[in-house]
Amino acid sequence: MKTTKEEVLEDAAKHKAETVEKKAEVAKSEFNEKVDDVKIGAVNLAEKAETKWENFKDKAADAWEDTKDKAEDAWETAKDKVQNAWGDTKDKAEEISDKAAAKKAEVKEEIREEREEKRERERQN
Repeated sequence: MKTTKEEVLEDAAKHKAETVEKKAEVAKSEFNEKVDDVKIGAVNLAEKAETKWENFKDKAADAWEDTKDKAEDAWETAKDKVQNAWGDTKDKAEEISDKAAAKKAEVKEEIREEREEKRERERQN
């Protein structure tokens, strides 16, 4: 065992240097662990972001399809209503035309009867 003060101080300095080196290695290892944790967190965050983006795209596509289907349904409904209205209008026009023709025939018959009655009265006079 060394006995001189210089030797003891030299050994103590070596031990301190070794301790500092070991502490530096521990600190470096801890730092690397933290960096790895951050990297893992970034990868997880990126995966979550990708998942959310895919979900968003799926929902947007579903919403577009729903909107398109509703627009097509509305178009078909409107088209059916217009066709029904046209059919109703056509039926009503035919009904009015038939009534007008019947009225015309009735008026013609009344005029004919009035002429006959007038002729009959003129004959009698």
